[in-house]
Amino acid sequence: MRQRINTTFRLDGGMRMPARRPVPAPGSAFIGRGAAFRASSRRLRGTIVVIRGEGQDEPWIILTDLEPMDAGA
Repeated sequence: MRQRINTTFRLDGGMRMPARRPVPAPGSAFIGRGAAFRASSRRLRGTIVVIRGEGQDEPWIILTDLEPMDAGA
């Protein structure tokens, strides 16, 4: 599922952060495992894929149930 730009994500063993943070520049991508959304009633565990294409102002933020190794960017 594609997520909104203001989605937060907590990587396994890490702190909660904006999902767009790991891709500061165009042409970068990030894949990690953890939990999306702050509210426990909405929290989803999964793999987050964040891709910021060349010439794009905002990244694509995708939450999937695929394992990180199977969710290539």
